Amino acid sequence: LFLQDMGWWVIAAHAVPDGAIGQLWEIMKIWTFCFSGSSNRNYASYLLETYCLHRYESSKDFSNAMLNNWLVNLSGKKFTECDFDDHFYRHTLAPNVFHFLRFKEHIEEPFDLNHRRKTHGAPHLRNEFQQLLRMHKEDELHLFRPGHTMGHAAVNYFGRGYERLEDGRMDHFIEQST
Repeated sequence: LFLQDMGWWVIAAHAVPDGAIGQLWEIMKIWTFCFSGSSNRNYASYLLETYCLHRYESSKDFSNAMLNNWLVNLSGKKFTECDFDDHFYRHTLAPNVFHFLRFKEHIEEPFDLNHRRKTHGAPHLRNEFQQLLRMHKEDELHLFRPGHTMGHAAVNYFGRGYERLEDGRMDHFIEQST
């Protein structure tokens, strides 16, 4: 299941910079089922509404315009509304990087906020922490072996989402959105 989910994320991650809107659209349709099977109903509702908008409520031209507006293509090809090219980086971002880095300090100064230290404030726990790490290493707790579980079972959110949509969530969504 992890490889399946990871495969979808990899496809989406490559589709965005490549400007492959069709691939991203197909992954979003798959994610509709996955989020319907999870505990996060907001994403499931958003994806269902987006699908219905593109499929049933929009003209072909309007649907294409919305899809083309989703992606920023760094190559500067057609339908790139917000192009971040070399000129933008050199003339807009680069001169302001120093200010971005110092912004936090400018906010902290008027309020006399102290900088956080990089060390922990309870050194007496260090020995106990080291002992706990040694115990985990001896027990090889960090290694995965057949028969060794992490206390949970992987859930097929795609399959569960399909069942939930079929068992009434789709009807509930249609009632709410119409």
